[in-house]
Amino acid sequence: MNACDAPTLLQQRLRAWPLGDADAPHAFEDRLADEQAWTRGLAGRVVAEYRRFLLMTQCAGHPVTPSREVDAAWHLHLSCSRNYRSMCLQLFGRFLHHDPSKGAEELERFQDQYAQTLACYERMFGAPPPSDIWPPVTQRFAVQDVATPLPGLHLPQHWQPQGTPFILAAVAAIALGAWAAHRGLALWPLALGGGSFLIVYAGGLTAIGLLSLALRKWRVAPSSRPPHPDAYEVAWLVGGPARLAATATAALVDRGLLSLEAQRGAQQKIQGARMLRTDATLDAQHLHPVELSLAQVPAGEISDTDRTRALSRVAQTVERRLRRSGLLAQPGWLGGDRLWVCGLSLLLLVLGSQRLLQGLGAHLPSLLVLCLIGLNLLQLRLLMASDAVSASARAALRQATQAAEAERPAKAEQGLAEGTAAAGWLALAFALQGAASVIDDPRFAGINFAIPQDDPQRHASSGSTAGCDAGAGCGGCGGCGGCGG
Repeated sequence: MNACDAPTLLQQRLRAWPLGDADAPHAFEDRLADEQAWTRGLAGRVVAEYRRFLLMTQCAGHPVTPSREVDAAWHLHLSCSRNYRSMCLQLFGRFLHHDPSKGAEELERFQDQYAQTLACYERMFGAPPPSDIWPPVTQRFAVQDVATPLPGLHLPQHWQPQGTPFILAAVAAIALGAWAAHRGLALWPLALGGGSFLIVYAGGLTAIGLLSLALRKWRVAPSSRPPHPDAYEVAWLVGGPARLAATATAALVDRGLLSLEAQRGAQQKIQGARMLRTDATLDAQHLHPVELSLAQVPAGEISDTDRTRALSRVAQTVERRLRRSGLLAQPGWLGGDRLWVCGLSLLLLVLGSQRLLQGLGAHLPSLLVLCLIGLNLLQLRLLMASDAVSASARAALRQATQAAEAERPAKAEQGLAEGTAAAGWLALAFALQGAASVIDDPRFAGINFAIPQDDPQRHASSGSTAGCDAGAGCGGCGGCGGCGG
């Protein structure tokens, strides 16, 4: 029987086929995300499209050509040769070969095949393919320019909390200005009269500020391929490792692998909660790696130490992936345009310090120069401070929030979209909203006492804003004035 005599059955078997080697330390989606510097959410979407591409190879009736993203998944699967060969022989009845292009002379043929593939996709699946994974023909075969990053400066990570880079830069600039004043060196701005110098100084500060805003907007221009973080990457962006752990806890309670025992006091108010690992069977294939790390804790009560130990390594993996994909800023990195803008601000500080130390006499009150120098120092501090969460991550979170709200009814019943190797819809809702997403569910009573608080240094805050009478799922206020997750 031809592999495509029953396309629906073949599609179901392709969805269920475990990609990659069974004894591999990392899931197929994790390997793909790490190799391509993607989020795991994007890798999961690409793998889903790769499964659809495999179906098209059997059912299209003509040669099909993958997108670059799908081809990356195909190459990775080919490297798992035993798994790939078994899939081909068991599902297709023959080996599916990968034929690379032989050069420019085949460009037109592959363009035609790719156009047919896009048309076949819409015909088979009833909707156009996602454009960020299946771009138009012209974009698919465009010559890819490799952007050369602007030079930058890496500062030791332990400098960052104390603001040492800013202090050293400011002291160096003021010292240089003092040295120049002592030597009698004068640049063009210093030859100006008092009022003119103030205008030039203030104008320079304004110009540097506008330049910084313009570059910031340019840096976060919408990408042709949105990062699409998955539920646990969203959790890390919203509340750091604490929200990631809380989201995994909620997801496993929903799956029945964990349970919460609320401890009630007077008037049945919740005063605490115990977290227990149930004896439910562990289905590792359908768990996100974050969930799996926590679900492997032995049955019985789970302490904060147990949870921290179980999730520490996978939390580091999530953080590293977010940094590689550009959603988290690299610690201690003054890169490219930020470095040069900081340099311009430092140059202004040198000039202002030199002019002040030279003495302006009756031409200009020194207080005005001091005010401008103070503004200069504030500007330099803001320029050197890097956001823990990038602007592109904030945009991704807004998109995730909109998607979660739009898909709430369907996802609440069906889980995440087909093929995404991520947690169910509840995990995404909890990642975004905290305990507010489960506040009316009695299974989660006391969850606020059983999970750690969010990292206060994250850019976003979330959680329930309901009062103490919000319902059975409320974790209890405990004197904090709210029930936030």
